[in-house]
Amino acid sequence: MKKSFNKLGCIMKNYKVACAVIVFVLIGVFLTVSNVFGELTPIKSIEIFSRDADLSKKEAGAWKITKSARWSAKGTAEITFDVETIRKTKSRY
Repeated sequence: MKKSFNKLGCIMKNYKVACAVIVFVLIGVFLTVSNVFGELTPIKSIEIFSRDADLSKKEAGAWKITKSARWSAKGTAEITFDVETIRKTKSRY
């Protein structure tokens, strides 16, 4: 009877060690993956184009918005929106 308790204690001890190792490995993998994909890259400007008309082909009703930003002071940013459009001349509203 005492031998079976010793075997059970040994199995439980090995189980706890195995669980602890698995938990530490999972935490390490999580921290590594989150740091790899979490790098910040600053974007200075973006462009938004119209879907229905093409500005490069000079189609009527086409537009493009260019947004740019820069830091002007500590805690203050300057955001600029530039809009290019081609006016529809013969439109029916």
